[in-house]
Amino acid sequence: MNLEKLDRIFSISSSLGVLIGIIFLIVEISQNTQAIETEVAWARANMMVDLNTHLSENDDMSDIAAKFGRMPRSEIEQARRTDTADWISYSTYWGARRIYWEARYITQSTPEDRERLRVLIANTLDFPGRRFVLENIDFATLDPEFGKFYQEILDTTD
Repeated sequence: MNLEKLDRIFSISSSLGVLIGIIFLIVEISQNTQAIETEVAWARANMMVDLNTHLSENDDMSDIAAKFGRMPRSEIEQARRTDTADWISYSTYWGARRIYWEARYITQSTPEDRERLRVLIANTLDFPGRRFVLENIDFATLDPEFGKFYQEILDTTD
């Protein structure tokens, strides 16, 4: 009789150990997934910052930014058709900024961080030439949560 009770206790203990192990494994996988998502977001942002740095170190970049930065939309369309190289540099520069904002959104999730990011993006969109570039993106390429956040900012600023 004592052997049966002992066998039952060992069986319950081993089953409980397996359940605890499975729960621990689920928690670890979740943490690893979050860490990988964060690392990927910052790696992407760093890559774009490197490109951004290269563009900004180019002496012509300040001229390009001045040219497109405050133009009305109609003039931007015309300049875009006639000055493709400058337009590509300008849109790449602001594309890098958007990717940096996306990485910041993914990795800094407190309400205060999100509000600071919202203000930064809204202030950046204040110039017609920047807004034109920053609103004409493929939202399918964005993190879904950041895409909603970004669209809300676009919708509430003008």
